[in-house]
Amino acid sequence: MSRVPYNGYLEVWLQRVVKPKALGLTFESSEPLCQIVNGQTPSLWDSTWISSNALKDAIDVSKLVVSDASDASEVIQPEEVELFKQNAWSY
Repeated sequence: MSRVPYNGYLEVWLQRVVKPKALGLTFESSEPLCQIVNGQTPSLWDSTWISSNALKDAIDVSKLVVSDASDASEVIQPEEVELFKQNAWSY
């Protein structure tokens, strides 16, 4: 999958599928959002131009994850994919 260009959305969904504890699988990814879920702190935005430390602290990626992804349910609920079905016509 790493050879497929622009597969970030696919990697995020794949991580969602394999991350629950009951499955016992690991998922390593170069996608920044997946790295954040795995406890790393990649750079999501170019914030080198920001001089305010308070603003830099507000966009700290370590604060994006509010719960442990391994605690997610093994079954993806319909509400998680409802927006895809509602907007499918625009794809």
